Amino acid sequence: MIDRRHFLLSSVALPLGIVGAAKSAQALMYEEPSVGLVQEYLAARAAACGGSQTYHQQLLADLRTTLDGEKLPAQAVDQQLAQATCPLCGCKLTRT
Repeated sequence: MIDRRHFLLSSVALPLGIVGAAKSAQALMYEEPSVGLVQEYLAARAAACGGSQTYHQQLLADLRTTLDGEKLPAQAVDQQLAQATCPLCGCKLTRT
């Protein structure tokens, strides 16, 4: 059996817990990165593949060889090549 004291304490504690949880959730906020940080990120991303398109072209050639072995129609191969991205830097692999 619950007495009056336990009932009142539990009914007061529940709303306070909800309010406390709502206030702590405000600590998770999105901040825009500084300009310097963005520039460092972009420079590191460009340097990840050696700063040249040679690695990207090799990836495209390897992917084309793999897709040709799958006996896919030419349209499907072109679609897959158009959607390919570099696993190191995330750049789209473009044919030049």
